[in-house]
Amino acid sequence: MSKAKKIPAFSIQESLVVLVITVVVVGLAFSVLRLINGQMIGMQSALNEGMQTDKVEELLWIRFNKADRVYFQDNKLELEGVTRNHTLLLNRTHLVMEQDSLPIELDSVRAYFKGKPTQSGEIDALELFCNNGLRQIFVNKANAATSYLN
Repeated sequence: MSKAKKIPAFSIQESLVVLVITVVVVGLAFSVLRLINGQMIGMQSALNEGMQTDKVEELLWIRFNKADRVYFQDNKLELEGVTRNHTLLLNRTHLVMEQDSLPIELDSVRAYFKGKPTQSGEIDALELFCNNGLRQIFVNKANAATSYLN
């Protein structure tokens, strides 16, 4: 009689231990991946909010410095230029200019003329506090000669 040759292999207990360890490692990997994904989503939303605020600041800088005179009253900006006039409405949730609307959370608005705060009339600087005081936008312009004549 021939003796049966034993094939070298892992026992069932060893296979189960490897399977349990693999399940634990894969579970940890998915948990870490979920945490990283949550962090990325949070960073993306913060970046988007910052970009919207940057767009508002850029728009205000361009419009302010193209205008000869700027008037402010009741959160409404009237920008008078040589060739074109613009009207901007500053609401608590967004800035509206003609047909454009940019979302921004405004906390407060301060207007200045010749370095002094003013509630209405001609202005040469505007300060916006937004995103619960986390961001400040300040825009100013050089006054036209007609501002000094009046």
